[in-house]
Amino acid sequence: MTEIQYELEFFSPWHCGSGMTGGQDADYVPIVDKDGLPFVPGKTVKGLFREAAEVLFDGDFVTRVFGYNDPRDTKREFNGSAVWSNAALSREIAQQIVAKRQTDELKLNRYFIKIDERGQTVDKSLRRGEFIVPMTLRGTIEGMSDDDANKLAKCMGFIKRLGLQRSRGFGVCRFRMLKKVTVSSVANSLPSQREYYFRCRFLTQIVLNNTGATEGVMDTLEYIPGSNFMGIVAREYASFGEDAFLVFHSGKVRFGVAYPLDASGAATLPCPANWFIPKQKRLGEQIFSTPKEREDNQKELQPKQVRGGFFVPGSAPRLFGGLGKSYSLKSAYDSEKRRAEDGKLFGYTALPADSEWYFSLSADDDVPQETLRRVAAALLGRKQIGRSRNAQYGSVEISLLDKSPLPQLQTASSGTKLYCLYAASPLAFIDENGEPTLTPRMGDLGFPDDAKIDMLNTQILYHKYCPWNGARKSRDAERLVILPGSVIAVQSETPPDREKLAHGIGVFLSEGFGRVMCNPSFLHVAKLGPALKSASATASATVSPLLDYLDRRRLDFRILEAVYGEVEKFCGQWKAKRRITASQWGAVRAIAVASKTLPEMMDWLFKEEQPNAESPAENAYERVIKNGRDVHSHHPGFLRHGKMAKKWNNLADALKDFLTIKFRDNLMQTKELRNIDKDRLDSATMLFVELFASQMAKQARTKENGK
Repeated sequence: MTEIQYELEFFSPWHCGSGMTGGQDADYVPIVDKDGLPFVPGKTVKGLFREAAEVLFDGDFVTRVFGYNDPRDTKREFNGSAVWSNAALSREIAQQIVAKRQTDELKLNRYFIKIDERGQTVDKSLRRGEFIVPMTLRGTIEGMSDDDANKLAKCMGFIKRLGLQRSRGFGVCRFRMLKKVTVSSVANSLPSQREYYFRCRFLTQIVLNNTGATEGVMDTLEYIPGSNFMGIVAREYASFGEDAFLVFHSGKVRFGVAYPLDASGAATLPCPANWFIPKQKRLGEQIFSTPKEREDNQKELQPKQVRGGFFVPGSAPRLFGGLGKSYSLKSAYDSEKRRAEDGKLFGYTALPADSEWYFSLSADDDVPQETLRRVAAALLGRKQIGRSRNAQYGSVEISLLDKSPLPQLQTASSGTKLYCLYAASPLAFIDENGEPTLTPRMGDLGFPDDAKIDMLNTQILYHKYCPWNGARKSRDAERLVILPGSVIAVQSETPPDREKLAHGIGVFLSEGFGRVMCNPSFLHVAKLGPALKSASATASATVSPLLDYLDRRRLDFRILEAVYGEVEKFCGQWKAKRRITASQWGAVRAIAVASKTLPEMMDWLFKEEQPNAESPAENAYERVIKNGRDVHSHHPGFLRHGKMAKKWNNLADALKDFLTIKFRDNLMQTKELRNIDKDRLDSATMLFVELFASQMAKQARTKENGK
């Protein structure tokens, strides 16, 4: 397999739509990740390459690399060999932008208006959109042969622009291949053991719909079913030969469910369903785990059940920080009309990229060690899971762990004949008629037939869905599943069969179902410790034009913010100085706008009249004016001569003193502006005069109009 690493450089502002609006702020906003950083979805990159490939190469290449989709015959649909990642900022630059909180500086506002056939603007057609500043992104294309990779590299030269308004000068870009590498297969030098543990790191967002419905709002599962990892190995189904039935159908090889790892790398488990917390309170401060505790606090605290979420078990259980799911809108693409297909808008809720998860692979003793090692080796490396896994979503990297990340959990002694089974994975049972059921028989739970379920202490959460079979391109029979975290309490004179519980209970064991714990101590904790905060990555100092631009833009924004604040305060102090007319304030503003430097503006406004050696100072100016300006070598400031000097008088001195001393001192009190250079300070002073004169002109005009 060959991997292409490419660079996408933008030369103008660009926008890849999220399908969402910004309310009153913007009519359309770009797609960003959980940190607010923009990226180009792999779907967009794939579509651009496909358009170029359809022009340059034959249909066999296009079908082989990009896949085939026939809406009239879904059985003929299949994914292409290439896997497309998102084009995103490099990790070093992204870390610095997030650390400096500069994500807002990445966006620009642009306005658009609709023109009718007469060349006039259409009423109520003004639109405002957010665009991203020019930058350089990086991405990968993998999974194809070396010959196909060479052809894809040729497609890069045909892509000149992308995104919204690309026919109007936005999104001008260039693709450039950085390097082409051959991805070697994972070596089979794995240790001999009956259970392997793996770390799964999300390279992109992952979509795992919790329902097979095609309408309505669809959420994503908070765990990764073992069927996803079985599907990774099943891609090599034919290579297992006679062992295929043993690995995929016998239930003797079990692909575990994946749960997240917290910031310290500790394993998490789903929160037990027997946990209740006070209404309108967060999980962790106070937990009621028994029916008596809930009944005692029913009126005062109104306990509510904890549904979903994870915690870190151990001697001191603590909260898990959360997953941070995101939502984005998508639309189907009409390849004939080359636009979004009508009536095909849908949304994806996704799990975040860069999160880490853990899962296990185990087998019965009669499964040959060599077969189990082959299965484990097939899981390692960069893989794809979930929806839309060939573009934008679904890319993961799986590595081997030395041991189980779960700590040794203690078992609580109830002192009675009550046994609580905690569902550490989904559970599925069938009745004597082969139908799914939520009330398992005692033998299914490992208890004798005379045992009974204690409904008072039992808390079951369930889910109904139809799994998708990728090989048959259809859905399997409907399943009724008890969700992870559920608690089944059983009254029994004898303890459950430990060997049966260790092997797994119920059906669908090969997909990670059936894992339970009997009386774990965390079922009855009183509170949880606080969640660990993610360790912020130390961003190394990277030299980049984008980072320099963002630093300058943020500084300019802070200066503008400070100048507006000074204008507002100074206008309040001068509100009573109404003897200056609006036209005179307009002249002051015009001088500030026309001045090229601060000294030039100060001369035009405040320069004192110098006495002429041949005439008295009091009438030198008038005499020069009468004799003609061509012989006049000096002109006093606008506020220092004639009627203006009498009107302004001490106001000119006050304004000059503020501009030369107080304004700069006030500006330097802002932490981010203490070390700004002289040129920016001069520009800020000129901007202050421009804005101040404009505001005072409005006040004067209001007075002149008698309002």
